[in-house]
Amino acid sequence: MSVNSSGTDTGLIDILAIGTTTDAGVEGNVALGNNASTGVDFDGTIYNVGSTGTITVKSTSSGEAITFSGSGATTVKTANSGITFANGVIAAGQNLTIDSTGGPVSINSVMGSGTATSLTVNADSTDGGDNADTTETISIGAIGTANEIGAVTLDAADGITFTGDITLADAAGADLDIDGKVFISGNVTIDTDNTTGGGTHDGTINF
Repeated sequence: MSVNSSGTDTGLIDILAIGTTTDAGVEGNVALGNNASTGVDFDGTIYNVGSTGTITVKSTSSGEAITFSGSGATTVKTANSGITFANGVIAAGQNLTIDSTGGPVSINSVMGSGTATSLTVNADSTDGGDNADTTETISIGAIGTANEIGAVTLDAADGITFTGDITLADAAGADLDIDGKVFISGNVTIDTDNTTGGGTHDGTINF
């Protein structure tokens, strides 16, 4: 499945759904947008790709051009294949889960819309990872600014690479939970220090 993924044509891509919670909607690669696409909007709640299919999403790097605007918690998943948000910034309007079940995950940047918006990224094929699998990795840029992202959970047994700052919301439960060895690329600041509640809102950081 390919939508405006080659060339430099602009335009907004709107994807309501791919598959269901239990059944994949595509048994092959999904490529949405190119580096000039005005935006890619996921306005549903499930995007499920099966077989060996990968998911690649690109858009203009200007502003938050990859949007998740559905009515509830949203999941993007593959069956042990890669998920890439290669260009553009994700704007999540609700809780977002990105689950490759064993494939590598690469995300340019994720922002949100409120203190309760959570982000979960899982690259592990099994709980704690599969020792025989070397592709359970996450690479992720900036996460949040001010009060945009609450709790963040990252699971990748073969390594998590940070390439941007992480700033979680000034809210109770805005914690950072990291399961996997961590690599730092460049200067990275992780900030869960908040100003309200006399320190009771300070988020925990768990490596």
